Amino acid sequence: MKEAGTHALAVGLPGQVNFAFDTRTAALAYLWKGPFLDAQGTWFMRFVPDAEPLGDPGHVLPPGSLLAELSAVNNAWPGDDAEPPGNRLAGEFGGYRLDESGVPEFLYRSAGCDVIERLTVTDAGTLRRRLTLTSRKPRQVWLRAIVGADLVHSKMECRTGSGLTVRLDGPLADEGYVVGQDNQSEWRISLEIDGTDTLEIEYQW
Repeated sequence: MKEAGTHALAVGLPGQVNFAFDTRTAALAYLWKGPFLDAQGTWFMRFVPDAEPLGDPGHVLPPGSLLAELSAVNNAWPGDDAEPPGNRLAGEFGGYRLDESGVPEFLYRSAGCDVIERLTVTDAGTLRRRLTLTSRKPRQVWLRAIVGADLVHSKMECRTGSGLTVRLDGPLADEGYVVGQDNQSEWRISLEIDGTDTLEIEYQW
């Protein structure tokens, strides 16, 4: 997929809420609503074109790792200055498993943590991203929730100019900072991981 790379895994959820996960970098890459995917070329053509998301125009999420270990909140995100882009810091993808309803759980390692990620649709039609993080020792990591040139930030959420709202729960959002990087802003969240911790991110568009 153009929006999620050559190792994309696309998932259609109830209510025509869809996402693509880049298994090469272990990163949620693209969100869209409406009809799912035109994958005919991947099945029937010798020289495979990109699979095309159908439905409404979606939202591209920040490339590279969701998590990073930083010595200061305003440090450059690891891998963002790597060349070429394909060398950006990535998580180590460990595959996925399906639950009884067919929803995948993605398994990967990032910033010293083992991660289990599961995405589901809420009753309100938003996308809930549940992350279970496990570290063998106490560590501070940063989560980059969203990137954009025109972020509008309130206490518990950030909204992009394209209409994507990213929301965190109260205690976690209190640990967030908006920092400027390369003519754009990033919403970064400080996480103290000791053993196993779970957090949720909600996307609305």
